[in-house]
Amino acid sequence: EGSTGEVNLQNGSTLSVVGSSGVIQIGSNASTTVVGSGQVNIDTFSLLSSSVGVQIGSAFSETNNQTGEVNLNNGTLQAPEVVVGTGGTLQGTGVVDATITEISGGTVNIGSSPGVLEFTGDLELNSGLLLFEIGGNAPSSYDRIIVDGTLSATDVFGIELRFIDGFLPSETDIFDFIIADTI
Repeated sequence: EGSTGEVNLQNGSTLSVVGSSGVIQIGSNASTTVVGSGQVNIDTFSLLSSSVGVQIGSAFSETNNQTGEVNLNNGTLQAPEVVVGTGGTLQGTGVVDATITEISGGTVNIGSSPGVLEFTGDLELNSGLLLFEIGGNAPSSYDRIIVDGTLSATDVFGIELRFIDGFLPSETDIFDFIIADTI
């Protein structure tokens, strides 16, 4: 069995990673059947700031039983590039401050029943899953993604809608789940 690791940033704390090459790897980046996990929790007003990219999960689409998870609770993940790969999960409410965020086989679970996840740069959906919770038809009642850059979808990806708090939409309800400057 593999190892498990967790980093918690709380009470406005900052973790800075400075380098000129490489990535911060959360979860394994290899094809493996060994079970393990890595988790980073970024709470209110806290910041994980990196001068190198952040890889959540694996870049490989093969079997990988090691998971990587970043939980935002009104915190900020800042890096030149963020990749959510196979076995990776980006979840919660807050800001991903990256030039580009790429979803390649991983999961994005927006909000905190419900909430907003903001991407300050481009968001590229290559493959993976977006999870939205809906508790009403007002924007504050359902999960939303805001993209301050370009939103692009280059491959097939899934969208899962979960109804919460007993809400069932009518056929005339309209939901703006993703708002982007450019599509």
